Amino acid sequence: MPRGRNPSSWAVERVLQSSRARHAALIAVFLLGTLLAAVLCLSERKRSEHEIADAFRADATKYHSTLRHELDEAVNSGASVADLFHALNSVGREVFRDFVVPHLRRAPGAIFLAWVPRVRAPARDRFESVGQSEWGSGFSIRDVAGGERKADPRAEYFPVYYRETLDRTDDLCFVGWDLGAVPASLEAIHRARDTGQPAMTARVKLATDANGVLVYWPIYEKNAARGTVAERREHLRGVIAVIFEIDRLMEYALGPTPPRDIDVSLADETEPGAGRLLYVRSHSGDAPDIRRRDSESAAEREPPLTSATMTLEVWGRRWAVTFMPTADYIGARTGMEMWLHLLLGLLVMALVGGYLLLLVRRTDQVERLVASRTHELRKAHDRLLSEVAERTRAEAAARRLSREALSIQEEERRRLSRELHDEAGQSLTGLGLHLSLLCADVPQAHAPLRQRLREAAVLANGTAERMRLLARGLRPPGLDTLGLNASLRGLCHEVRRQTGVPVEYTGTEAVVLPDA
Repeated sequence: MPRGRNPSSWAVERVLQSSRARHAALIAVFLLGTLLAAVLCLSERKRSEHEIADAFRADATKYHSTLRHELDEAVNSGASVADLFHALNSVGREVFRDFVVPHLRRAPGAIFLAWVPRVRAPARDRFESVGQSEWGSGFSIRDVAGGERKADPRAEYFPVYYRETLDRTDDLCFVGWDLGAVPASLEAIHRARDTGQPAMTARVKLATDANGVLVYWPIYEKNAARGTVAERREHLRGVIAVIFEIDRLMEYALGPTPPRDIDVSLADETEPGAGRLLYVRSHSGDAPDIRRRDSESAAEREPPLTSATMTLEVWGRRWAVTFMPTADYIGARTGMEMWLHLLLGLLVMALVGGYLLLLVRRTDQVERLVASRTHELRKAHDRLLSEVAERTRAEAAARRLSREALSIQEEERRRLSRELHDEAGQSLTGLGLHLSLLCADVPQAHAPLRQRLREAAVLANGTAERMRLLARGLRPPGLDTLGLNASLRGLCHEVRRQTGVPVEYTGTEAVVLPDA
């Protein structure tokens, strides 16, 4: 406690300071707990987002694998038909139909499969004559966009000769169409011819106004050399053409496991411009955003955290399929764990805070009670100290009076001892001496008188000796000069001399204490 402070006011101030410190600590604990609950909530949110992202990537990978499998099935169907033409020098109409129809049905999304021979310009008339004998007098090589108009003269033609469709459309509707008249189709035919591998066109508009692609398998002359590009160009016999309707292909591929609450878009990354978008499947009506995202270049695209873009190498082209979860997909997997954790954290903090508040209030009450009792004890202690001091002073006064009484008693003993030794003892000694002299002066004839005088002298000397013993008992004469130790040693010697009892004394000089 600082000097000059009232103990009561100082104790009250200390109690108030302690109370404020505890309330501040309680507020800090509550804020820290709330912050911890918020951090746990955010951590749970991050964990939930990672789980959703992992689940979404797993779903996207599954759908991508399904699409890859279906495209492989389509490749196998076209390759089987190509193997037929490689094995036979000539394939008739009926053989073509019987072999192609089962493969066409197994090829997902395929709506048209045709045999397209290569016709050089010099052989055009002979080819059309053979075709008229098989298909009728109306057969000719025609432009795709020209209706019944014959194709313009070109170095080579790629007319449809045999073809099968799923809807069994009239054969003559497509027979004779020159697929080489379409630049995109001619580019894919040349790419298939030069590489010896299937080649696909960019997106084209089909007669049904749906988006589609054409895939060509090159067919070379049997047993002809095709090790170089020049040899492959020289010995190209024709191509197998398969038309795929993209929407049907994607719906077929995704049909067995439809991606619920997942938007899907398909884009051809090898095609520049707006023609890259091939397919959109949206559950949220967000197709414009998907088209815009898919129309961006691969270098500029930055899909969100929960989107997945996977690529497919398809017949010489690079397709990118993008999966994006909808809000329903995320909401169905988010759950209430994050909010439950936050609510639970706040509830725990409320309970802990309430409990701590009760403890703080109880502690304040106890400290106030302790301060009050301490103040009362301090007063009682002060009163006790006052009484102790008063009693100490009384005891000191009593000791001082006792010492004074002892001093007076000793002084009186010293005076009586001196008077008995110096006055009464010497007088009796002188009396004994005079009686002895008087006894000596009395004649022998007065024997009785002499005897009485002698007895009186002995009595006087004995009385004088007792006076000296009495004076020595009151105050030994050596006490003031020789000290207590020597006086006690002399007393023991005198007792031994008078009684014959052996007495030994061992001691040291007493320490003189100062007066209190």
